Amino acid sequence: MKPTFFLLFICCCLQLKSQTANEQLINEGVQLHDRGEFEAAIEKYNAVLKAEPSNEAARYEKSYSLMELKKYDEAAALLQDLLKNSKNPQYRKQAYVNYGTILDFQQQGKQSLEVYNKGIKEFPDFYLLHFNKGITQISLTETDGAVKSFQQALLCNPLHPSSHNALARIKANTERIPAVLSLLTFLLIETKGARTEQNAALLDQLFLKGITKSENGNTNITIDASLLDKKNKQKEDDFSMAEMMLSLMGATDKVADTLGAKTDADRLDYKLQLLIGMMEEAGKKEKGFYKAFYVPLFIEMKKKGYTRTASYIVYAASGKPGVNEWLDNNKTAIDDFYGWFKSYQWNKGK
Repeated sequence: MKPTFFLLFICCCLQLKSQTANEQLINEGVQLHDRGEFEAAIEKYNAVLKAEPSNEAARYEKSYSLMELKKYDEAAALLQDLLKNSKNPQYRKQAYVNYGTILDFQQQGKQSLEVYNKGIKEFPDFYLLHFNKGITQISLTETDGAVKSFQQALLCNPLHPSSHNALARIKANTERIPAVLSLLTFLLIETKGARTEQNAALLDQLFLKGITKSENGNTNITIDASLLDKKNKQKEDDFSMAEMMLSLMGATDKVADTLGAKTDADRLDYKLQLLIGMMEEAGKKEKGFYKAFYVPLFIEMKKKGYTRTASYIVYAASGKPGVNEWLDNNKTAIDDFYGWFKSYQWNKGK
């Protein structure tokens, strides 16, 4: 009995050593992938698969590197195999995302949606499946469907910046207040990078929408007549009154300046408080995704006294005068804000 036990012990040790070596190779491959060295990463994964052909982590990571090299057929074969044979939810849900993405890249949008829908049926709360489905729907000009997909992604993960960004970009030309709410939230989550700079500029454009200066220096305000239509009250996400107020606020900063505003962030704080007050008074019984999802966040933000801090964070990457200095000198206020923001209980009822 002792020799048999000893042999079993040696076999177990060898197996554990092999697993440790494979895990190390996979980790090295991931690091190479993250540095953009995709071929070198694949060599690491191949070494693992030579020793352990069924290693799911190596198969998934290899498919990811192959995707980056645009070797879509090879990547798809690995992902299809994972979906056929793996029972690991970690790899299955990501395999659905990446396989759907490959089909989209290959101009097979309808097939891509089929894959996402299968994944969503299996993993209804995985936000990336909804988000990527929305991206494919945009490529198929299914805009309404894309909006619903991005909204569903946010219901699964309210702090996903790309979903806020996508909604803002879709709504920017047609529904200003929903776009503003999405942009503000995006800018509170993603405070650096090209997207942040672009979205801060877009936010300013939306606040100034319909406002022009004449040659003699007079300010002209153009308000969409449809905002006065009483039929709007019957629609979900009716922001017609807030929309008109936003136009009037954008015409001048004199009131904010008389109240002590020294920077564009201070002026945004003034406008934001007025806008939130208007949305709060509009009625709590009104329905719609934006009213249920975003508006309660901003109402609580105002009640907590965080709108000024939020306004400075929104402009963090804008290059506006005085913003970075304020941020550098108010780190405690920023920490307090994010302590609240990250623990905020989002309203996921629609």
